[in-house]
Amino acid sequence: MGEEPPRLRPGTVLVATGVFFITLVAFLRSPLLPSIGRDLDLGPFGLSAVVGSFGLGRVLVDLPAGSATDRFSVGGMLGVAASVVGVAAGVMAVAPNLYVLLIGAVLLGMGSAWAAAGAVAFFASAPRASRGMSVSIYGGALLTAQAMGPLIAGFAAVFLDWRIILLLGGVMTLVVAPVFFRAKTVESSGREAKRSGLSAETDVPTRVLWLIYALPAVQFGIGAAVLQTLIPIIGEGDLGYTPATVGLALGIGGAIRFVSALSAGAVSDRYGRKVALVPGLSFQLIGLFVFAGDFGVWGWWLSVGLLTIGSVAANVGGTMLADLSEGGPLGRRLGRYRLVGDSALMLAPLLTGYLFAQHGLRASVSLLVCAAAAVLAGSIRLPETRLAATSP
Repeated sequence: MGEEPPRLRPGTVLVATGVFFITLVAFLRSPLLPSIGRDLDLGPFGLSAVVGSFGLGRVLVDLPAGSATDRFSVGGMLGVAASVVGVAAGVMAVAPNLYVLLIGAVLLGMGSAWAAAGAVAFFASAPRASRGMSVSIYGGALLTAQAMGPLIAGFAAVFLDWRIILLLGGVMTLVVAPVFFRAKTVESSGREAKRSGLSAETDVPTRVLWLIYALPAVQFGIGAAVLQTLIPIIGEGDLGYTPATVGLALGIGGAIRFVSALSAGAVSDRYGRKVALVPGLSFQLIGLFVFAGDFGVWGWWLSVGLLTIGSVAANVGGTMLADLSEGGPLGRRLGRYRLVGDSALMLAPLLTGYLFAQHGLRASVSLLVCAAAAVLAGSIRLPETRLAATSP
């Protein structure tokens, strides 16, 4: 018998839209960081702490959210996430000092992670023949929103104060939250698995699991430390760019991410997961070298492009984890997958922000370069999972 042809599952458009909108609001802050720093008198390390607090919020709910995906509807989880993100954006908008700002950033991360948990489990539970494209739809919505949020905020900052931008984003998210709460037809990944007869846990070697878990650690660390923190700081501080220009660059990166995510999904389903994984990691490593080289304007723009192309590797890793978890605790494994990545999302901007302030650009990126190179080497030893969950 041939493989089941790719098809969209019921609820795909709703879940992808929810991920896009919630993530867009959560990432409005990126080009606003320099303005926030001037208003609240924060340096590079203080701004890095804001990004790191967002990661802390995600870490706090990754495991509970992973378990929740096996019991609750995806629509309900998106409704909760939209409500939390709306409140968080409002808290950040009225923050009088760094401490309140950090509380808002933690809440923002919690809402973002809750949405991601439900959505990625939904898309990863698609049939194996179309799973790569399914996860890529999730990745395309997520990564594009991570770039479109800064694009919108950057252009809005030409006319509006950063507080108003965050407040408007929070209000809009609260308004749409009831739409997701009413979406009762979108089932949890646990119910999907039971209906498919998947109940016995699949045995996966620990070494393979940790190699896969390393993928989001590097991806999220690069995204938080470079794309969300150092790119805006250097763009405005060293190159004299306005928030609108920084937002435009990240928005272009979003278009690149969308195309590369769907392309990686198609390649993953047709030729193999590793065929999509290794080139993405390679592009990202090259992007780090270009960024660390400090080549001025052209290097800044080129590094944004290369880093965003490579960001699809985390989606491919999630697809591989789902392949290896058929018949097992998909939600809990994806929770651990996000936990490792979000730990890097929390720690990487703090570490790189400190190194950047004390020792400059090259020192701040050096650890990320080493980590990316190690993960690229390790990915070559991963088993190919497209056709069967193989043992190494």
